[in-house]
Amino acid sequence: MRDPWGAFGQVIRWGNIRWWIPMLLSWYGVLGLRAKRGPARQLPSTYHLAYLVDGPVRVVDTVVASMIERVQLRVDSAGKLYPTPTKPVHPLEQEVTALVMTPGSDTAFGLREPLRRSVPMAALVADLTAHGQVVSERARRRIWCSGAAVYFALVLLYVARLITDVEAGVQPGFIELLVCVMLLCTIVTAILTRPAKRAKTTKAGAASAQATGRDLSLGTSSTLTVALGGLAFYPDRALTETLVLPRLTADGS
Repeated sequence: MRDPWGAFGQVIRWGNIRWWIPMLLSWYGVLGLRAKRGPARQLPSTYHLAYLVDGPVRVVDTVVASMIERVQLRVDSAGKLYPTPTKPVHPLEQEVTALVMTPGSDTAFGLREPLRRSVPMAALVADLTAHGQVVSERARRRIWCSGAAVYFALVLLYVARLITDVEAGVQPGFIELLVCVMLLCTIVTAILTRPAKRAKTTKAGAASAQATGRDLSLGTSSTLTVALGGLAFYPDRALTETLVLPRLTADGS
C-alpha cells in the first residue's frame, strides 16, 4: 500500500526526526543568555551586589543588616524586627519598614518571600537586566515557550501519523513511543517556562560583582560582608544567631 505521507511518512514512521534537537537548541539559547559578556560596571548599591552574588535572599539579608546597622530597625531576643523613628530612604528599605509591621513578615526569614515579590525588588532586577548583568526573564521564558510549541507541534504530527497508520491497517512501529516522548518533552519545556525565583547572573554580572568587591563607597564592611556571604558572616555573632533563630525554630531545629 502506498504511504499517503510519501517519503516524509517513512521518516516519521521510524522516528528519524531528531526529537532532542528542540531541547538542545533551547538549552543552548538559555546558556547563551547567561554567557553574555560586557564591561564590568560599577554597581550603584550593595543590594545590586547582593543580588548578583545570591539573588533576592541575599538582598533581604543585606537590607536587614544595613538597616540594623543604621538603627532603622531593631531586633528583639526572639529575632522579631521593629522599625525605629529613623526613616529609610532606599525603596527596598522603605518596603521592609512596611512589611515588618505585618505578622509573619517581621523576621529576617519571614521577609524573604514578600520582599522577593515586591515592586522595589522588581525595579532592582529590571536595572540589572537592562545592563545585561542578569538573564532577561522574558527572553528566557520566550526560548522555553518556543521549545514547548515545537514539541507540541511534533505531538500533533505523530498523532496524525498514528491515526493514518491505524486507519490504513499499517503497523505503526515506534509512533506510539514517539508520541509519549514528545508529550513528555512538551511537559518538561512547559514547566521550564514558569517564572524563576531569581534571575541568573550573566558573565557580565559576575565581572561587575568581582570588580566591585569590597568597595566601601557602597556601604560599611559589615554590610558588604553580608552581601558577599550572607547573614552567617555578619561580624556580630550574637546578632547573627538572633536573626536566624526564627528560621531554626520554623525548621524544627
